[in-house]
Amino acid sequence: MDYFVNWMKGIACFFIISSLVLHLIPNEKYQKYMKLFMGFLMIIFLLKPVGRLFSLDNIFESYMNDNSYNQMTSELEARLKGVEEDRQNIILAEYKEKISDGISEYLDGIDMELKDLSVTIDTNEASESFGQIVTMSLSVTKKGNQKNISVGTVTLGGNNAESQLLVMEIKNYLSDFYNLEKHNINVNIS
Repeated sequence: MDYFVNWMKGIACFFIISSLVLHLIPNEKYQKYMKLFMGFLMIIFLLKPVGRLFSLDNIFESYMNDNSYNQMTSELEARLKGVEEDRQNIILAEYKEKISDGISEYLDGIDMELKDLSVTIDTNEASESFGQIVTMSLSVTKKGNQKNISVGTVTLGGNNAESQLLVMEIKNYLSDFYNLEKHNINVNIS
């Protein structure tokens, strides 16, 4: 009985407040929108006891909570995925930089200089070779290298057999150090 009395008081208060709001609206063209909005609120107010009778108010509340929870969860998952991708990109860039530093240090020891390096790393987390180098392509030059001068059939400043031996030496070292197959390593000496 108390619920019914409180419900009737709520409806009376709603009518008083809605008529006050309608009288305070200065322009009549906005009154039709306010009447529509107030009508929706009145329908909800009138159906509230019916919802309570059939326990629909708890179902509606849990539905609203579930939807907001699901939306917040999906937003959070999307943000976490973005942060994880950023973190992996940073780690991958750092890994490639360390590889470049290691190769540059080795090449310094054999009087060579690293010009360009391209490394492909397996980023598939489901793969057994995740995080391992798949291919490597580098361009190197001799320190203080003079350009080859070609006049007709005479070539100065270059030796093809020496270059091939140097390529094989670099490939052998990289293959052993990074546990990479030699056919996956491309070395270009300029």
